[in-house]
Amino acid sequence: MRDIRYGGAKIVLFLLALLLATAGSAWAQRFRNPGYDYYLDVPIGWTVVRADVAEEVSFTDPDRRAIFQVFSFDDRFESADALERFMRAQFRATGDTAPFRFNGHEAILADYQFTAGRARVRGYVVFVQTENRSFAVMGYAPEEHYETYHDVLLSAIDSFSPGTEARRLPGPIAQFYYPHPGPDPDWQFIEIDEDRVAFGVDPGEVEAAEVLIEREARVLSTYGGGAYSRPDPDNLPSWATAWQRYYRAIYRDNFDRLSLLAQDLADHFDRTGVPNEQIPHELLAWLQGFEYYQTESLSRLLSPIAALQQERGDCDSLGLTYVVLLHHLGFDAILLISTEYAHAVAGVNVPGSGWRYPFEGKTYLAAELTAPVALGLIDETMADPGGWIPVGFTDPVRR
Repeated sequence: MRDIRYGGAKIVLFLLALLLATAGSAWAQRFRNPGYDYYLDVPIGWTVVRADVAEEVSFTDPDRRAIFQVFSFDDRFESADALERFMRAQFRATGDTAPFRFNGHEAILADYQFTAGRARVRGYVVFVQTENRSFAVMGYAPEEHYETYHDVLLSAIDSFSPGTEARRLPGPIAQFYYPHPGPDPDWQFIEIDEDRVAFGVDPGEVEAAEVLIEREARVLSTYGGGAYSRPDPDNLPSWATAWQRYYRAIYRDNFDRLSLLAQDLADHFDRTGVPNEQIPHELLAWLQGFEYYQTESLSRLLSPIAALQQERGDCDSLGLTYVVLLHHLGFDAILLISTEYAHAVAGVNVPGSGWRYPFEGKTYLAAELTAPVALGLIDETMADPGGWIPVGFTDPVRR
């Protein structure tokens, strides 16, 4: 594992001066650049400053102090090292660099300090070299505000996903911290329905997943105002959309870490003759048998990979684990969270009777993970849909 905490420029510097002087006008959240086929899950409340050309997009925070931007190049650089040297010269930057692999591509993480106008700034840059494209993904803030913005800058950079497949792989900061797939898995067997399935877990991947959760929990904690009031479902406040982004980040980080286990579970259901329509019920009953557990950290959340390794977790940990596994197995599912009820359940788009939650033109049958009840059953004190916030893991339906 690595310690990542301390570890054209004229256009960029102009943008910084612009951002410090003016407010952004377009809200940003889930952002896709079709020209260069990458995706960003921008921190809540940040606004688009420039996205009129595919080669460079820029965002700023509500106080207009920090910058998050992506520069894209076609067939210009032969390596991540060449790109880093070019950008360092353009910015006249100083700082340390370290190479790593990101989704099999060569990449570099840089901790840069440079001058923008009259301001000294500091931040991180990830350089990625794919087959025919180069990307510089950067986040920075004035040095006097750097500590305040440290986590959210890393969070923004870590949301970078070049290509569709990367949206379900750990982000660049996570893969810098520890390689994925993990090179040194410890193999164990997990019992399910008097059968056993193999699960290989690299302890480094478990640690990397927990590091991401705690970073995202610190980012989430900055949106605390009004978090216990019932949100308007048609106009969610920033604290509610921040919760959604929090779980999307954890989902993305864990999805591929569970891929081999999901395949073994699919083989188990096939081997034991479980009909496809019964799989969500069987999987739910299995996870309901796990021990209830919360961590003592800020998040109180055990990652899905750790929950399966340790066979324990709380409502949102197990709910998210259930959703990830269902997606691997081909089922449509969402997570439902509630600050009002202090609870989380999953929702599954399958036939059946019981309590359903409407979301983006479909309805989802409730799945309670911390009580041994059937799919569709929920505590009657939590049956008002207005108390729940849905977390979907695909692009939202455009209205």
